[in-house]
Amino acid sequence: MGLFKILTDILGGPIKDLTETRKATKQARMELEIKKLEAKARLEIARAEADIAVQTKRAQMEADWEMEAAQQARTSWKDEYWTVFLSIPLFMMFVPVLQPFVITGFAGLAQVPLWYQASVMAAISFAFGIRALNNFTNWRKNSDG
Repeated sequence: MGLFKILTDILGGPIKDLTETRKATKQARMELEIKKLEAKARLEIARAEADIAVQTKRAQMEADWEMEAAQQARTSWKDEYWTVFLSIPLFMMFVPVLQPFVITGFAGLAQVPLWYQASVMAAISFAFGIRALNNFTNWRKNSDG
């Protein structure tokens, strides 16, 4: 048994060191993977928080705009002007002799540039304190379809 003990003593140390090195390497790799996953999670959380902050700011800006428009509408005559102006063609359609003028007028309005239509929508939108201009493009796409 002396030879076996000598071989065990000679080879046992390096084999034990090799085994411990492999275990330590495996442990280090696992810790590195855990750190990578934690970093990815922190990045996703940061992105989500930034997105929430942007959405919150956007909602606050819209609410502020609505509030400002409502406050200005209290002392303004713009909404009354647009109500009367938009009602004129409606009333004219009930007078047969005036109907051709309304029809011709709307046919002409269909030919005006989009920027002009958007400008009128913006003026009406601001006068009534609504955000119709934001929906104008979608409305235009649906009505053309």
